[in-house]
Amino acid sequence: MRRSLLAALVSAVALIVLAAPALAKPLAHDLYSGTDTFVVEDLCGTDWSVEATFSGNFMLKAGRHGSPPYFFDNYSYREVWTDISDPTRMVIHQGNALWRDHHITLVEGTTYHFEVIEAGQPSTWWTVDGELIFRDRGSIVWEFTVDTLGDDNLDNDIFVSDEGPTSIRGPHPELVSGEEFCPTINAAIDG
Repeated sequence: MRRSLLAALVSAVALIVLAAPALAKPLAHDLYSGTDTFVVEDLCGTDWSVEATFSGNFMLKAGRHGSPPYFFDNYSYREVWTDISDPTRMVIHQGNALWRDHHITLVEGTTYHFEVIEAGQPSTWWTVDGELIFRDRGSIVWEFTVDTLGDDNLDNDIFVSDEGPTSIRGPHPELVSGEEFCPTINAAIDG
């Protein structure tokens, strides 16, 4: 009995010690939302005026074993694209997904290799009449290497390499459409 009580106590202490990093407060946490307007030049043969709304839940969590902080962003956005040369041509682009650092590996010095998972519906294109053009959904693993310069400031990171998506699960027609993207968008708008 005494041995099982001691084992239970040791197990409870181990659970608390191991769970402590998971319960730690984030380094940064922000619920955000906003609007933006911008121009996309020379896409699919024209320039586009874009009006966007966006929101999300952003966190930076302490890195493990000296690695940089882990990035977490549960985001959503909606953009209305209007052809500048013909304002009757419009398309809607929206998304709702989670972008989070999954695994960070030290390469050397202050350079790290990141594996990031993006899951959800990161990109969906619609006509203004509600006809679906593209819907990406599922998960994507993105990999890249960054020199963090040894600090927690994400703005001064230097990208060393970008391996792009290394794993794609679920249909992601926009991501893999390549040369078919513009003809498909134009055909849907001009319908």
